Amino acid sequence: VMFYRTFSGCSKLTSIPENLFGNISGTAQNNMFYRTFYDCTSLTGPSARINGQYLYEIWPDATSSQVNDMYYNATGLSDYSSIPSDWK
Repeated sequence: VMFYRTFSGCSKLTSIPENLFGNISGTAQNNMFYRTFYDCTSLTGPSARINGQYLYEIWPDATSSQVNDMYYNATGLSDYSSIPSDWK
């Protein structure tokens, strides 16, 4: 578990800074990003990126047990429609 529910329910959070998650790499772990931005309804701009690459591009095969509901209800993100369903 790395970022399990880190910002969950933080309705005042408005953006995700580039490289917030540093330079993590490797295989996605169980509950790695589980509900990290769950119900962060004020988020705008792009979803989380590392060096310009979206997390869902870094881990394209992530399962729901690794990223489930990471962006649940964060519909204001500029790439929300591109985010894979397991991530939202």
